[in-house]
Amino acid sequence: MLKATNLSKSFVLHALDKKQIDAFRKVSFELAPARFLGIRGISGSGKSSILKCIYRTYLPTEGTINYHSRRGVLNLADLPEQQILALRREEIGFVSQFLHVLPRVSALDLVAEPLWSQGVPLPQAKKRAKELLGYLNIPPALYDAYPANFSGGEQQRINIARAVIWNPRLLLLDEPTASLDEGSVKRVISLLRELKNAGTAMIGIFHDTAVMDSIADDIYHIKPVSHET
Repeated sequence: MLKATNLSKSFVLHALDKKQIDAFRKVSFELAPARFLGIRGISGSGKSSILKCIYRTYLPTEGTINYHSRRGVLNLADLPEQQILALRREEIGFVSQFLHVLPRVSALDLVAEPLWSQGVPLPQAKKRAKELLGYLNIPPALYDAYPANFSGGEQQRINIARAVIWNPRLLLLDEPTASLDEGSVKRVISLLRELKNAGTAMIGIFHDTAVMDSIADDIYHIKPVSHET
C-alpha cells in the first residue's frame, strides 16, 4: 500500500540565522493493505512529522513515499498539490490531535460530510453519522450543536467519527486517543479494528504503548536525530 524510502524532513529557522533542524532522517518502512503500523519513539523524535509528510502537510526534504493509489503508484513526496488534495478527498484520511473545523457547522453535518461529498445521499450519510456519534457516546442533544463549543474529548470523538465514516484506503492517526477516557478508547480501538478488517491500511502514533500494542500489526521504532555540533 505504501513504501517510504530514506525519508527526511528538515526545517530552516530563519529567526536563528537560518539554522537547519532535522525533524527525522532516513526513515524507511512499508505498509501492506489492511495492516496497522505503529510508530514509536520519544517525544521530539519526529513521529508526527512523518505522518504530516505522508499527508503532505509538510513537504519532505528528501526521500520517496510510494503510495499504491487507485490511480496507480504515486510518489506523495513530490506529487502536485491538486493531486494531493484529490487523494485526501478520495483515499487518504487523517486524525490530528485537535479538531479544526468551521465554527458554524453542526457535529452531525461535520461527521456526515465526507460521506455525502462522495455521492452518498444526505439522509443516508446523516443516518450513518448518527450511528457513529451514538456509538462514541455523543449525546443526541449535541448533534446539531457546534463542536467548537465541545470539550476536548468530545471534539476528538467527532474528529474520529469524521475520519472513519467514509472508510478511507489509508488512515493516518496522530495521538487519536490522547484526550479520551478508558471507555471511549476501547470504542475507538473497536472502530479501528472494524476499519482494518474492511481493508483500510493505517499508520498511527499513540501516547499509550498498551493501546498501540492492542491494534498495531507492526511497530516502527524511530530514534531522535542528534543535533550536536
